[in-house]
Amino acid sequence: NGYNDGSAIASASSGISPYNYQWTGGPATSNYSNLSAGTYTCTVTDSAGCIVFSTVTINEPAPMNTSVTGTDTICTGQSTTLTASGGTTYSWNTTETTAAITVTPGSTATYSVIITNSPCSDTISVQVVVNSMPVATITGDTSICTGEITTLSAGGGTVFLWSDGSTSSSINISPGSDTAYSVAVSNNCGADTASVNVNVNPPPTADAGPDVSIGIGNSTTLNGSGGVSYSWTPSTSLDCTNCQSPVASPITTTTYTMTVTDGNGCTSSTTNTVTVI
Repeated sequence: NGYNDGSAIASASSGISPYNYQWTGGPATSNYSNLSAGTYTCTVTDSAGCIVFSTVTINEPAPMNTSVTGTDTICTGQSTTLTASGGTTYSWNTTETTAAITVTPGSTATYSVIITNSPCSDTISVQVVVNSMPVATITGDTSICTGEITTLSAGGGTVFLWSDGSTSSSINISPGSDTAYSVAVSNNCGADTASVNVNVNPPPTADAGPDVSIGIGNSTTLNGSGGVSYSWTPSTSLDCTNCQSPVASPITTTTYTMTVTDGNGCTSSTTNTVTVI
């Protein structure tokens, strides 16, 4: 139905051969092919000049009403049955020849079937989407310093429920002590959980030594402690700013701020005032 795949053959007898054939709007041969539905006329002339007309009607079958039904979205490990209809024979790309097939794809796959109702045929393809079971994950900084905020992000699903009641995929937290957090993750195929411990590290104890007094033109060593790295400000009259114990030689009274960082990345600050007399 709807194709130009019809054909007609004219054949003459009882006249004087040879015969000439002429199809109206078509070829000057006895064969006329690639025809759509309709009526066609052929004029036949024999060697004596006698003429005869013949008509033929090309009919087409009713349109095929074909379809494939079945669940096209499943979860990993599940099966679905695809059922074709509208024909008398069926040929699937799985090599099966029944109208219905049951498939268990491990990943998203496409299935096609040739549906035949002689002399016509139709091909239908359907994609079966395979969704994975959720695997819950939590990412984010799980070692923080007192007072810091960290973001925990969950993955592996479409719906989230945290142990603190939050339902977004990410939460911002600032616990005062070591705390465990968990999240339930789900999708259309099931649910899974994950958990992490967030460790809260205390700040280091910064000590820049006692305040000191010096005479003009003199210097003093500032003895810092409490961390693994040090930063002194201002840099005025210091022989180094990123060392533990810089030598200070100010010409006016100066207050130096020392910031220390410990092995956990936590920081703390304190001051030392050098008075020039």
